[in-house]
Amino acid sequence: MKKINSFFLILSILIFGLNSTVYANVKGKKIWKGKITYSISYEGENITPATVANAPKTITTSIYGNKQSTEMIQGPMIITMIQDPEFNRYYQLFEMGEKKIALKQDLSEFNADSLKKFDSHIDLVNETKIIAGISCKKAVVTLTPRDPSEGEESIFDVFYAPGIGDDNINDGSEFAGIPGMLLQFQSNNSGMIIKFVATEVKPGGVKDTDFLLPSDYKVVAPADLEKEFSNLF
Repeated sequence: MKKINSFFLILSILIFGLNSTVYANVKGKKIWKGKITYSISYEGENITPATVANAPKTITTSIYGNKQSTEMIQGPMIITMIQDPEFNRYYQLFEMGEKKIALKQDLSEFNADSLKKFDSHIDLVNETKIIAGISCKKAVVTLTPRDPSEGEESIFDVFYAPGIGDDNINDGSEFAGIPGMLLQFQSNNSGMIIKFVATEVKPGGVKDTDFLLPSDYKVVAPADLEKEFSNLF
């Protein structure tokens, strides 16, 4: 059960902290709807081969304007993270067999927590790359830890798709200022590096109602999550 409270909650924070949006859809403006599948790789001195072997290798992010839902599968468990800036909602859903548990939080509070670890600097570069059939632009990201225990300063490239999302799609994250959805990026946490590369971009097939909290999930406090699943491990 420790793996749920540590690695996967850390991974959820990394994913949504790096891709969170905090703006509302602009009325009358055409919004992008679709799904993006990413491959995931892991490296770093603080991640063990056993953790890598058991960690998700792909995730799928569904987008409806500024709403996002990301799903990963870990063994018998399905983990889904939903954010809805319009109503300031953020959910983490855990499904294992007939057990369905949800954590609920204000998105603004979650974003504030995710931005405490690093100061970021973004340089937009005149360079392009094709990722999953999409023409992407390059940005160079510099992350400086506010706490030395989080490691050293890191500099890395990311690629984004200006046609997916708008200029504010990365507001509220360490990638604020990058005007498009990230199709190649990485996140750093305590000596662990997680890299994401889009392998498929599929427009359509997403509804506004996909971002509601399902009625068959039981909402619990974070402190009670381990207790809810302890008898299944």
